[in-house]
Amino acid sequence: MKQLCLLLLSLFIFSNCAFTQSEETFPPDWVSNPPKSKHTLYAVGFGQSRNETVAIDKSRLNAFAEMAMLVGPTEVSSKEEKKSTKKESHEKENKANVDITLTDITIEKKAIEQDEDNIFNAYMLISYKPKTKRWIKKQ
Repeated sequence: MKQLCLLLLSLFIFSNCAFTQSEETFPPDWVSNPPKSKHTLYAVGFGQSRNETVAIDKSRLNAFAEMAMLVGPTEVSSKEEKKSTKKESHEKENKANVDITLTDITIEKKAIEQDEDNIFNAYMLISYKPKTKRWIKKQ
């Protein structure tokens, strides 16, 4: 009887470990396919650093910046530079300035992984439910 209980417990623990490992993919599916909703906006941010906390902070900051771009208003300025090389090329630099205060942001999910070079890659999914629809830009 003890052996049967021990065997069942071992199988339960092993199956849970195997299920957890096979379930996780990196980056997660929600990074390339964030949820869609008529009443909620979603944004994904990415951060990378040798420090785990810094990578998470960068991903949160980038997610908030992405959300601000979705909600707007946005002012885009363009600057053109000439480079003197054998072939004369033009480079354009676009900057977007967003001045908006976002409240009631929810962190839905986050995922972090350390690669073989000991660099942390972090993703964060956030959501925002605007109080009025007029602030939602068409996506």
